[in-house]
Amino acid sequence: MIRFRSLRTLTLAFLLAFLVATVGTGFAIHGITLQTIERLVDRRIVVVSDAIAGVPGERRQADVFRRMDAAMRERDTGDIGLLLVDASGRPLAGNIALSRRLPPGFSTIARDEGIAGLTAGRALVRDVGSGMTLTTVAETEPFDDYNAARTWIYLLGFGSIVLIVVGGLVFFVVTIGRRIGETRRTVEAIIDGDMARRVPIHPSGGEFAHQARAFNRMLDRISDLMAGISNVSSDIAHDLRTPLARLRSQLALVLRRAETDAQRGDIEAAIAMSDDLLDMFAAILRIAEVEGAIAARPSRRSTSPCWSTRSRR
Repeated sequence: MIRFRSLRTLTLAFLLAFLVATVGTGFAIHGITLQTIERLVDRRIVVVSDAIAGVPGERRQADVFRRMDAAMRERDTGDIGLLLVDASGRPLAGNIALSRRLPPGFSTIARDEGIAGLTAGRALVRDVGSGMTLTTVAETEPFDDYNAARTWIYLLGFGSIVLIVVGGLVFFVVTIGRRIGETRRTVEAIIDGDMARRVPIHPSGGEFAHQARAFNRMLDRISDLMAGISNVSSDIAHDLRTPLARLRSQLALVLRRAETDAQRGDIEAAIAMSDDLLDMFAAILRIAEVEGAIAARPSRRSTSPCWSTRSRR
């Protein structure tokens, strides 16, 4: 299974899938439309051809001529092309002329057939008895070059859809990338020691603003916990420093009353350990003072856009 590891990869995959689906849909609609038109035209020329051919077994030449002449005068068949030829291919009647002999059955014809006013159409060639062959032709385009115009319509229609989706995707990628970038820069600033840095919040609200507020509340909570731990450490150090100082004073008094060198050595070692503990607690208090001064100092990296606000506690 393919894993999309970045926003760019996911966007490109979606765009590719959309383009394939859109182009495939366009071609499918175009093909189905042409097939539907051809089927309707074929049905029409079959009706006209059957009417001219007459009933099998009763197809006399004179009757075929008469029905063909009547069909050419009818208003409904004014755009129908008819051609009747004998067994040698010599034209007997009709309102069109062909540049070549068409195969029996249905076939697709184009402008190069030499039929005046026809750019694309369908033809039905059939035997009507007495060695005669009837060719019935009908256009598949309501006006010249309609197929090309329809292709442009599809290109413009589906092309506009593609452009709209691509524009939306670009806007989506830019917006998401900017929001992710703001969060990343905030995290990097905090890693560098700027604990006051927060994610900018857009005043218009929305899901990104809600996420930024939640992220900032989390950072505020972490800062509070760190401050609490620091205060606990400094309070413990401050509270223990006084009894340790008293203990050292008592050890100093005991040292003056010591009677043997062994006693004095042990007491001096205890005083040295007390001094070490006092130095350690002094260092802890000093660190707390320095951290407090750094936290109170304005950050140079916490600049935010003019529209942003910062979550404060």
